[in-house]
Amino acid sequence: MSSRRSFTGAMVLGLCRLGASAEAAALAQPGASQDGIKPKASPQLLSHYDYPPFATTPKQGLTLDWLQWVNERLPADWEPLQMQMLPRKRLDLAMSQADWMGVVPWVSPQFFSDAAMQRYVWSAPVMEDGDVVLSRRSQPVHYQNPESLYGLTLGGVAGHVYAEIDALVAAGLLQREDAPNTGSNLQKLLRGRVDVVFLPRSGLPWWRRQIEAFDQLVFIAEQPRNSFQRRMLLAPRLPKPWREFLLQAALDMPSDPGWQLALSRYGLQTLALKKHSEAHTPTWG
Repeated sequence: MSSRRSFTGAMVLGLCRLGASAEAAALAQPGASQDGIKPKASPQLLSHYDYPPFATTPKQGLTLDWLQWVNERLPADWEPLQMQMLPRKRLDLAMSQADWMGVVPWVSPQFFSDAAMQRYVWSAPVMEDGDVVLSRRSQPVHYQNPESLYGLTLGGVAGHVYAEIDALVAAGLLQREDAPNTGSNLQKLLRGRVDVVFLPRSGLPWWRRQIEAFDQLVFIAEQPRNSFQRRMLLAPRLPKPWREFLLQAALDMPSDPGWQLALSRYGLQTLALKKHSEAHTPTWG
């Protein structure tokens, strides 16, 4: 009887040790989270930026380059990220769903009513940017503030909100005439159909290459409309392994040769941050 009990106890102890070893091995596998749960599906990568440098053609642009860069770094047993381009209203609708688990690249907390960075998880800043104010060299606009545009016609892009400007338009202090995209908006400026347009600084190098004699035709005001840092927005429900991976990827971007090469194709080396502050992660999860 005593020997049978000893044999049974030894067997239970051996199984416990075997289970502990298996758990430790599972946690050591690439892609395993601290609780041993591997992500089963990749999050959605959603973007509403359909203009340069983020999208230069339907199959090219900084966002697709970043997607490729991230997917090449994934553990072998993780599903690669897939991107979907959609308008801002549809993006807002997708993000409002209780079960949304996704990533939105190149955005700023102020664009999503999250100045305190508590509503979403935010990466470290990955780019310095802002809207520059463009006019024609033959009729330069020396922008200082929105009041500098009184009596002028602003060329806007359909669907874009310019909060401080739209209030002046509503008051009849200036006019706004929209184009379907950034390229059409710039052409309207060059043809004299509008007096001034806003353009993300990150898009300037690309448009300089596309429009012949750009700097001879276009005047860039010394004072920008605004300045901000672009980050990666992560859904609060994003599984912990994905969240940690993407936050670390953002921190690694400044020192990664492959990513620096991608930036050079768009002339963005000067806007990319050379070193990052820590990512801001709220206290969930």
